[in-house]
Amino acid sequence: TASIRQQLVAAVPEYQLALQAFPLPNQPTAPGATVGTYAATDREIRTDNHYDIKGDVVLTSNSRLSVSYNRGEPYRVIPRYYIDDPRTYVNSLNRGAISYLTGGGSWTSETRFGYNRTLQDRLDRFFTLIDPKQSSEAIAFGRRLPDLQTSLGWSGPSGEINHSGGPLWQIGEKYARLVGRHSLKVGGDYHRSIGTRNNPQIPD
Repeated sequence: TASIRQQLVAAVPEYQLALQAFPLPNQPTAPGATVGTYAATDREIRTDNHYDIKGDVVLTSNSRLSVSYNRGEPYRVIPRYYIDDPRTYVNSLNRGAISYLTGGGSWTSETRFGYNRTLQDRLDRFFTLIDPKQSSEAIAFGRRLPDLQTSLGWSGPSGEINHSGGPLWQIGEKYARLVGRHSLKVGGDYHRSIGTRNNPQIPD
């Protein structure tokens, strides 16, 4: 409530940096109450830009080349209780594969190469705010506004960046042959992933 906010700021003026994200109650509140009800609506956004491409090419009477590609860009914004602090998800997917299949009367061979690059980012907008009294950051994200932890029935707001993803390469081979009454099959896969993850957060 406005009264408890004034008391907090009077005691510690720096609390105003975090309190600016809290909306004041807009519903009837009991006299002397420390908390109240805030009711509002906002828009949630969810979009995607996605397509798939796939094709097969017959090279010879006993060989075929298959190519596929997938792309997606899911995007989502979730409004939150705090003022101007939505949570945003930005993702991207790029995946492709090439497969070569050939064989004869008693054998088959398939060689496959694949590439997959997936990135996921989640951002709380409060994380982008910097302490106005010391805006220079000696280390990355070192002067972000802290959240406010209380025992009064409310705390916050939280804020972070969560980034993960990276490229993945794959190459594989499968070979099968009929030998008399037996069927033999061998193969192998090699994967190489160069993924990263970063999750800086605001201080408490």
